[in-house]
Amino acid sequence: MENAVRALEMAFAVLIFVIALTVTITSFSTAKRTSDFVIQHSDETAYYNYIDYTEGVGYTFPDGSTYTYDSQGNRIVGLETIIPTVYKYSKERDRVEFYEANYNEEEGTYSTPKELIIYTTRLNKNSGKAVYNNSSILDTEKINVYYFDIAIEMERSEPWVASTTEIKKHLDSIFNGSNYYLPQYLGNVFISYQNNNLQMKNISNMKFIEKIGRITEVEEDEIIGNKTTTKTIIQYILLHY
Repeated sequence: MENAVRALEMAFAVLIFVIALTVTITSFSTAKRTSDFVIQHSDETAYYNYIDYTEGVGYTFPDGSTYTYDSQGNRIVGLETIIPTVYKYSKERDRVEFYEANYNEEEGTYSTPKELIIYTTRLNKNSGKAVYNNSSILDTEKINVYYFDIAIEMERSEPWVASTTEIKKHLDSIFNGSNYYLPQYLGNVFISYQNNNLQMKNISNMKFIEKIGRITEVEEDEIIGNKTTTKTIIQYILLHY
């Protein structure tokens, strides 16, 4: 009899544990959905309308703001559009590229774009990793970077990719034209972004053509099979009138 009572007690305890675990999982799921909802609805760019181009016609939004287009239907935007896009590049895993070109406003056309350099980095010739110490220049190669792409930055082992906080600090330094202090050197080594091409004070009144496309990437894996992902490529072309 005593064994039967003990068995019932154990069964009841297991039932209570399963119920508690179910409630906990449900609560976490609800919290995540709520969090995603709040983030989505607090993101201004989630409400952008991408309108088909009609020659000679711009578009006016309900709040009175307007967008104009080039002859190919691409939006002409300012810094207020670019900054939110760039600050989401690591989370969305987008590639955001910058170019510059001469612009003919009457015809809505522009010259062949050339890369707008944001910063330079040195890579170890053997490992392909970024180098910010006193390694011999003979062992490194200098590359000019005109884009933000978290996947490539991680391949290069750039110092800011370790956390979202450091990614934001790095972007802040670029747009403010200030120094970015490398976290692994405890504030003793920094990258100077003074007078870089994306410093806000230099481009606050400039206009850019925005082009958005997507590419499909296939990652081969012999064990789990090929993995196909879609990546968004966003190009901003700085216009010289």
